[in-house]
Amino acid sequence: MLAVLGFSTATFNPADCSSSYALLERPNAEWPVGATDIFAASTREKKTRKWRKMVEPWWDHELVSVPSTHGQRNITIALHRWRARHAVTLGGGRRPALVLWVHGGGMVLPSGRLGDPQIGILRRLGPQLLIAAVEYALAPRYPCPAAAEDVIDSLDWVLSHAAALGGDPGRVAVMGESAGGNLAAVAALHAARRRLPVRFAGVFYPMVENAVASPSYSLFSQGPGLRKCAMEFFWRAYCPTAEACST
Repeated sequence: MLAVLGFSTATFNPADCSSSYALLERPNAEWPVGATDIFAASTREKKTRKWRKMVEPWWDHELVSVPSTHGQRNITIALHRWRARHAVTLGGGRRPALVLWVHGGGMVLPSGRLGDPQIGILRRLGPQLLIAAVEYALAPRYPCPAAAEDVIDSLDWVLSHAAALGGDPGRVAVMGESAGGNLAAVAALHAARRRLPVRFAGVFYPMVENAVASPSYSLFSQGPGLRKCAMEFFWRAYCPTAEACST
């Protein structure tokens, strides 16, 4: 199917406007299910190499599987504990704060195989944190609200298992960057509505505005960073229709 559109799965890249717009001209139902699989796999390997440089020297990691309450799938969470050789004693015998971390990637691209390299930005707080990095369901295979549901399920799981994981149940946070900032905000609103004990929410450059006709989208249509066509693709992949993400 992609070859019929003028490119193949081996060459598809959301930042290549010709391939992105070839899909955007068609309803999502006509997109090949595996349209982004090869590019996503390549992204995962790049992020894994980056993770080994930015995260592995400082954090131990453990992968756990959490059942989704919204679908027949499991959610992978990468637990990151500060390595013993870098450890410091927390005052008063306090347990580390537990952070649910949500990776970016336009709701379409994954983190690394062992976790998200971007948690490296939290390294200065490393000894004080236990990080649970969630790998949520990705669009377009799983459109909205699958990713948000996975992050909400992960937050509920983290809250109910905080003490067993070695974290401080009274100091649970949710944080994310880019697309993960959007999903972290959704999870924080969920916690607020249900009066769940989330003490802190933080987002880094969140992906929250899908009005691609805005002046800023036009001004930065060719970058730096992401191109407008890539953002249009990410938003459509996650929200196939205006109504899909309206709640």
